[in-house]
Amino acid sequence: MAIHKTLIVLLSAGLVGCSPSLSVEEKACLTAASRLLQMAGAGSQNVSSASPLQAPDAAKRIVGSYYNPEQAREETLQTFSFLGDSDNEDIKRMVAQGRREKAEERLTELLGKWISAGAILDVDATSAGVGSTYRFACGWDATGKVIAAPLGMVR
Repeated sequence: MAIHKTLIVLLSAGLVGCSPSLSVEEKACLTAASRLLQMAGAGSQNVSSASPLQAPDAAKRIVGSYYNPEQAREETLQTFSFLGDSDNEDIKRMVAQGRREKAEERLTELLGKWISAGAILDVDATSAGVGSTYRFACGWDATGKVIAAPLGMVR
């Protein structure tokens, strides 16, 4: 079973030793992704590719990476304070009524307005001599908080 947690990482220029072509935000995303990979037992990691995303696209990838909208709501709220009480209740009500697609659309819309941008990172990781590439969707806000959500194994 894949570990699916969100992580808060404050941006810092010296967070990870990786390609200088990565932005500070992408380095913070790698740090968040690396923590997830370490919890799964992966050893060394490096970025094999990074693709910038506009905020709405990043939000869609992040929300879509969760099992259901309720899990996405709970996990993203651990990182970002982007839902007002009425929006939070509306999403909970939609989920309770079985309107999951509508809840996911609303959550994606609200998260897309909160985060400033994002990226898709492919991270090469090695564990017990076996190499794999994992894909993560990341988003960050203006305060420097970063969320990394695993999208799965690429190879």
